[in-house]
Formats: sequence, structure tokens, C-alpha cells
Amino acid sequence: MAENLSFQDLYQAGISAFERGQYRLSIEQLNAALALISLGSRAGGEIQIWLISAYQGLGEGEKASEICKQLITHPIYQIREQAKRLLYIIEAPRLKRPDEWMTKIPDLEKLPDSTAQFKKGTKVSIVGQEGDWILVRDAEKRRGFVKKDVLVNKQ
Repeated sequence: MAENLSFQDLYQAGISAFERGQYRLSIEQLNAALALISLGSRAGGEIQIWLISAYQGLGEGEKASEICKQLITHPIYQIREQAKRLLYIIEAPRLKRPDEWMTKIPDLEKLPDSTAQFKKGTKVSIVGQEGDWILVRDAEKRRGFVKKDVLVNKQ
């Protein structure tokens, strides 16, 4: 597929894949675009900046760091500076996040199915609570999680 696409097509496809969170596809397409141009060009530098972000998205910090270190010697000043900033961020120590900064989401896979069981206006009884979610049961003994702010009359 990639052989028939132009540089611009591959570059745009790589950015689009990145924006959709498809980092592996983004890397594949951006590398194909990069193979068609000079690494030392502005476009070559910009593609490598996108690659850094895509590798970070995959959790491959080592690869992202490696590209940053190469870009620090890029002929275009703006690319060099951006690579330095990204490298600083990548190599920064990881801070511990307090639990209160995190939102716990209940595991909805444990429910019988993921289809909506309750229609608007259904009367339910509260069975339990987990964070911002309330476990409810209707008159037919069906159970499900409902977001706190969805319930009008809490029983």
C-alpha cells in the first residue's frame, strides 16, 4: 500500500493515525514518508518530531529518546530546539501521583453485558457505590452501574 502513496499522502496519513491514537500505524506511515525525503530537511525533522511523540504514545521512551538525541544536531534551529525540549521531558524523573488525583473506573467487563439496561424513568434501588458510580438494581433484579449525576431521585 505504502509504495503507491506520495510523501504528502504518507505524512498526512501518519499524522491522522497519530491523532486517532493508532501509534503503530502512525510510525509505519511516517517512516515510509521519511524514507522519501532528506532527514536534514525541515519536513524530515518535523516527521521525526511526530515519531518521537508516537513512540512515547506506545511507551517506547528509549526509541523516542534516541531520535531526540539525533535531532539535537539537526541543521534547522527550530527542530534542534524542539528536540532538546522533548528530550528534557522524556528524561525527567517520573513523579508519584497521589491517589486523589486519579479517578477509579469500575471494571464494567464484570457486568453480564455492556448494553444499556435501564431506560430513562426506570425506578431503581441503590445496591452499592464505587467512586462516581452507583450500582443499582431495578424491579426485575437487573443490576448495572449508573453515573451519580444521572440519578434524579436517589433511593
